[in-house]
Formats: sequence, structure tokens, C-alpha cells
Amino acid sequence: MKEQTYKKIKNFHRINNINELFQKDLSANLFEDNTIIKIQENIYNYKKKELERLRKLEMLTQLLKRIEEKSLHLKYTFK
Repeated sequence: MKEQTYKKIKNFHRINNINELFQKDLSANLFEDNTIIKIQENIYNYKKKELERLRKLEMLTQLLKRIEEKSLHLKYTFK
């Protein structure tokens, strides 16, 4: 591996903030195909997990709505 490429990779792995990534000079030939595939897989997995979280949140919201409706119904029924 060339010394220059090694330094670029070393700098890339030391990025602490996503905004720093866009400020760095990165070329496409810096990454191997496996690295690009792995990044794509990580993005896909992240999106999948986020969709699952959103579905759970929606289900919990609906459940809460039902509980509130039943609670109000019982409150006014037995007064």
C-alpha cells in the first residue's frame, strides 16, 4: 500500500463528526470494493432498523389511543 493512501485511510478513520467527512478530500479509488459494499450494507441495516422503530412507535401510539379512549369511556360511564 502506498504511503499516501495509507495516510488518507488513517485520516478517514479518525473522523469524529459526519461534517468532517465532507470537508476531507476523499477520492473514490481510496476505498476497496468490499469497503463500499460494507458501507451500503450498514446503510441498509440502519434504514431497516429505523423503519422497525417507527412501526413500533406507531403501534404504541395506537395502543395508547385505545387505552385513553377506554379510560374516558369508563370514566363517563360510571359517573
